[in-house]
Amino acid sequence: MKKLSIILAMAACVLTACNPASVDAPQWWANEDYQKGKAELYNNLPVDRGDIVLLGDDVFDCADWSEIYASPRVKGRGITGDGVPHVLARVDSIAIHKPSKVLLSVGLNDLAHDDSLAVIKKGIISIVKRIHHFSPKTEVYWLDVIPGLYLNVPQTDRALALNKEMIALNSKDFTCLTVTATMLNPVTKGEYAYQGRMLNGLGLANLALVLTEAVGLPPQMIVEPLPTDKEVSPEVKEYMKNWFGEADKANCKPETYFISMFTRHMHMRPARNGVVFLGNSLTDYAPWSELLPSFPVINRGIAGDRIEGVRLRLDDIAADRPNKLMLMIAANDLIKFPNKPVTEIWADYEVLLKEIAAKMPHTHLYVNSVLPMNPKCVDYAGFNERAAELNKLLKAGKERYEYIYIDIASEMMDENGDLKAEYTTDGCHLSALGYFVWATNLLANGRPMVIGDPYTFENK
Repeated sequence: MKKLSIILAMAACVLTACNPASVDAPQWWANEDYQKGKAELYNNLPVDRGDIVLLGDDVFDCADWSEIYASPRVKGRGITGDGVPHVLARVDSIAIHKPSKVLLSVGLNDLAHDDSLAVIKKGIISIVKRIHHFSPKTEVYWLDVIPGLYLNVPQTDRALALNKEMIALNSKDFTCLTVTATMLNPVTKGEYAYQGRMLNGLGLANLALVLTEAVGLPPQMIVEPLPTDKEVSPEVKEYMKNWFGEADKANCKPETYFISMFTRHMHMRPARNGVVFLGNSLTDYAPWSELLPSFPVINRGIAGDRIEGVRLRLDDIAADRPNKLMLMIAANDLIKFPNKPVTEIWADYEVLLKEIAAKMPHTHLYVNSVLPMNPKCVDYAGFNERAAELNKLLKAGKERYEYIYIDIASEMMDENGDLKAEYTTDGCHLSALGYFVWATNLLANGRPMVIGDPYTFENK
């Protein structure tokens, strides 16, 4: 049980992680719970001597770089919303482990925050200096800002000016990677990004290709356009219309994230016989390939997704011919349709289970219970009672639909039936300790999730 020992050791690190006092804590600009929670998770995952670390902001977040470059030595440490002060506050915990290379993507959110170019440039240089203070031999690269993402016209002009000033430094301490020359026009035209917010599959594939020389490995992504890059299917369009359920549709465009992630997954080359994690944000936000080291783990979570969205993605999942499928879904169905009877949500789940069996008949399916919430979450009222009702149906259906049911909810709830405070960042999403508990439970008590040879394709 060597791998179990690794997971338990990581869980123990939560209380002892390095958090250098020499750097001031940053002010938070946007989603503080998300940024702090992900920073805590990263701070408690190992970076080893010789690793290649992609550190920074939105550009490096929401992508499994170890899968993209087919190497556990490549580790993503991007956090959406992070600016220079946030990266500066967490860079020491990476640099002390002496990675061979650090690729920096930082400055985008500072420009969106309207910080001055002088402040941004000074901060980037400070990050580089801190890396070399702890690890003089680490090669550092800075990606110039892609102005087509997030920024308005004045901010775009300032981004181009920042890029020019950084390149003019011609520093011996870091190398500027001029990705803008390749990425800007396709991003601006919408070929590489949706609604100017997030790189889609084709955009991420081409970014990975641009970074190949710095990383030193070829990307395992399809860099040619796929049909989904040109036209979203009518089914997906209809799903996006109902994304909000019964909620207000006023000022949000979540299809940007869903379609971007959906196409990112489609641009990954098929990875046969792996362990696919499929679900919503609870799955999406976790670096599963690091939580379960030495196993061929593939993350196919999409934040905000529901049962129907997972069903629409099954063809792409089936193309990987997974050995094992780890499913956790339905929390957003309960949240977004509070007046929908749980029995009807279970009926939707049954449709999904039938399609999984039809499209992946040789895949071992593991269904995780829906996690409870605690009062910190805005959607807490009435959720746990409905989740418990659905979990009973999930447990009861395991023989009929031939899956292994994993009652992770019972492992993570307190005496009141709420999600334990130490396991969550905001009452709903998981903290570092929460993810370590989930991962540890997949390896404990004789559960066969990843015990044995994970590369053996077993027949049911």
